[in-house]
Amino acid sequence: MSLTLNRSTLLLQIFLAAIITISCTKKRKAIAHDDPITIIEETPDQAFNDSLYGFVQHTKMEGIGILTTTDNYFGDTISIIDINKNRLPDIIINVEDDFLQLQCLSQDSLYYNVKLNDNQIGLISKKQDKVVLKTWDEYILNAFCVEFNPVTNPLLQQPDENSKKVIFNEDEFYLPVAIKDNWLKVKWGDDDNLSYGWIKWKDGNNLLIKIFHSA
Repeated sequence: MSLTLNRSTLLLQIFLAAIITISCTKKRKAIAHDDPITIIEETPDQAFNDSLYGFVQHTKMEGIGILTTTDNYFGDTISIIDINKNRLPDIIINVEDDFLQLQCLSQDSLYYNVKLNDNQIGLISKKQDKVVLKTWDEYILNAFCVEFNPVTNPLLQQPDENSKKVIFNEDEFYLPVAIKDNWLKVKWGDDDNLSYGWIKWKDGNNLLIKIFHSA
């Protein structure tokens, strides 16, 4: 009788231990994500997904600015979810020329709401210190150079449509210097012989320039 009770007790203890182990495992999985959300569906991590996150030239300004990465972004992984809190493929920047520049439509205390390349909305947690929000002015002035159409958007001496035109040289890099309303001051030439001029960088919400962050 005693042996039977001991065996029953032992089996019960093993059963309870198994339940506790499974419960703890599930709990750890639920809180493994940095964000205060419940992950409804997980997808495998993928490398930098050009169709969703790859570099594109924006033609319209939407939202409050550009969500990009800090200077030490190389090799970082950035988590992102959709508006239903489903996890999207991670942003893994493992190629030196990859550059994150998603339009940030809005933000709240927890997330940046960004527009992905397929026009769906993604949420990126503010707890991730790899990302930084830049205004459009900051984003442009931090660029290496800009391109523009010298016929429809001529290079001028002053930020005035009636100002004298400056000769455009297609072989030069035009580097952003300063912004004044819709106008962008650019420089070009050798360091000891720089030239300066003004172009329009936007017309309403339409961008009139192409922005490049590397040569």
